[in-house]
Amino acid sequence: MSSPPIQPGDVVEVELANGYWACIQLVGLTYVTKERDLPKSCMVRVLPGVYASVLSDEQVGILVSRDAAFFSQVPLRGMLSYGQVRGRWPLPDHEADVPATRFFWPPSAENPRGWKVVTPDHQVMTEVEYSKLHPEIDQAMLPLDWIETPARLRWLIEVGWTPRVVRSRTDNWWSNKGTYRSLAPSEI
Repeated sequence: MSSPPIQPGDVVEVELANGYWACIQLVGLTYVTKERDLPKSCMVRVLPGVYASVLSDEQVGILVSRDAAFFSQVPLRGMLSYGQVRGRWPLPDHEADVPATRFFWPPSAENPRGWKVVTPDHQVMTEVEYSKLHPEIDQAMLPLDWIETPARLRWLIEVGWTPRVVRSRTDNWWSNKGTYRSLAPSEI
């Protein structure tokens, strides 16, 4: 018997390498194979905090109602090797859609920092063009237009990383050597 399909709103509780727990929530699919319409990657909300033990359903519900720590693309089924689907909770209205993503592009006069934005309908814009249409959006927190491996996303959650720290594609933000420390457990 196969498992039921994962759907938007599903929350996956993930055990981190340090033994703490975190939750991610599926927002939507981002890449689908042509052959069998199987999801290759999903956009997830990484819910805030890491927790010393598995959360109750009531605590997960409270966590889901808060703003995401950040969004990321990841093969969600791969994340299940580190945890399990806890259930389905409604997505908050302001975080219910797959957001635009950003990617690094060589800087130019019209795009001095080099970031470009890809909208959910696949339009490519400079930061300036996007900010004129969406001045309310903090572009530094837009998810990056690459797909994290499940192991890497676990580590990013564990150390409290957010897209805001990425300054270029060559930044060594992903290294687990150095001064990165696991977050202390949060409380709800």
